[in-house]
Amino acid sequence: MASFLTITLVVSASGLILMLALKCYEMRRGRLILASVRPKVGGAAHNAVMFIESVLPALFLRGARGLVAGARGLARRIVARSIVLFERLLHKMLVFMHDMTRPPQAGGPASAFLQEVAEHKRALQKRAPGKRMILDDN
Repeated sequence: MASFLTITLVVSASGLILMLALKCYEMRRGRLILASVRPKVGGAAHNAVMFIESVLPALFLRGARGLVAGARGLARRIVARSIVLFERLLHKMLVFMHDMTRPPQAGGPASAFLQEVAEHKRALQKRAPGKRMILDDN
C-alpha cells in the first residue's frame, strides 16, 4: 500500500513539473503548444466533470433506492414468515395442551341419575316433533 501511494505521488509530482515546464516554455516563446486541440480537450474535460457531478450521483441514488426497496421487501417477507411460524408454534402448543388436559374417560357404568336422564331424553326423542318442547306452566 505504501509503495502504491509513493508511486502515485511521484507520478503526480512528475506530471505537475512537466506541466509547469510546458507553461514556462509557452510564456517565453509567446506561442501555444497544441492550440487547435485545446478546445476539444476542454470540451472532453467538461463532459467528464459533468458526468462525475451529475450522472454518477443520479445512478448511485437510483441504485440506493433499489437497495432500500429490496431491503424493505425482504424485511416484509421475514416478518410475515416469522408471524406464520409463530402462529404454527402457538397452534401446536394449543393442540398439545388440549391433548394433555383431556379428562379421563370413565370406563365403568354411568350413575343412576345419568341413566335416568338418558332414558328421559330417548323418550322425548320418540315423541312427535311438535310435542317434544317442554313448557313451563308457571
